[in-house]
Amino acid sequence: MLALNGIPDPARTLSEIRSVPQQLEDKEPQTAAHVRHTRAIVKAAQSDLVSKITHWFDAASSRATQQYAAEARLIWRHAMCAASTSFAG
Repeated sequence: MLALNGIPDPARTLSEIRSVPQQLEDKEPQTAAHVRHTRAIVKAAQSDLVSKITHWFDAASSRATQQYAAEARLIWRHAMCAASTSFAG
């Protein structure tokens, strides 16, 4: 499955993924670990599989953000209506 998605040698790819964060830590020690690891995966495992996963994650994150914003606006509207009703009467 990995070979079909652009990762012909998983062991070598995994080894590269493990070594890239160390290189990035030397260059940019202030960068958070999760950022270094994400960059390592994107850099060392450039493939259709990684592209599909990052696209899926970005889309899911965007939908979650939109849903949260819609619910927050709805709660805010209800709170404002309740406040205006209590002050009016």
